Amino acid sequence: MPSYARCGLKHRAVVTAFLAVQTAVLSMCPGLLVFAPDTPSLISEAHGATSKPACPARDFRSFITAFAESEPIQRQYTRLPFVYGLLDLNLLGTDKEDNLFSRRLIRSFDAIPSRDPGDGYRIFPSKTKTEKAGLVITIGTAAEYPGSKTIVRLGLPDSSFRVFYRFIRADGCWSLIGIDDRST
Repeated sequence: MPSYARCGLKHRAVVTAFLAVQTAVLSMCPGLLVFAPDTPSLISEAHGATSKPACPARDFRSFITAFAESEPIQRQYTRLPFVYGLLDLNLLGTDKEDNLFSRRLIRSFDAIPSRDPGDGYRIFPSKTKTEKAGLVITIGTAAEYPGSKTIVRLGLPDSSFRVFYRFIRADGCWSLIGIDDRST
């Protein structure tokens, strides 16, 4: 028998003996095997705890529909601190008229003035409320809002009710960054 054949037989015997010892040890300690089958689910669970949830829609129109129908989605996709602007007609004709429109930072979702308890505490009205009130939603962009990629105008025909919702797209989804209430 050639020398390389004897070496192969020795190698096979060593590997077989090693596997036999491993199998014997693992069968005596079944707790060692518990980790292996669950590894994919543990990795998935750990990844889920640190990764961002998927955007509720691929296009903005579908996103705004999902955004309107869910206060939790509104909460999740509103970037804080939040810029809230308001036109204060009480200042018209006073020495403070130059400050008719003012903006302020809102640091918590619950402190956003337009939250509506009658509409599930949403800051953007649901489809039901929009239809009931006769509100019109217009989606576009505006040069007046630098940094905002998408502007949603909520208006009431034949009235001066105008509220602008400013969104930006980052990390694969849109976030509301401000509301300007320019109603007169």
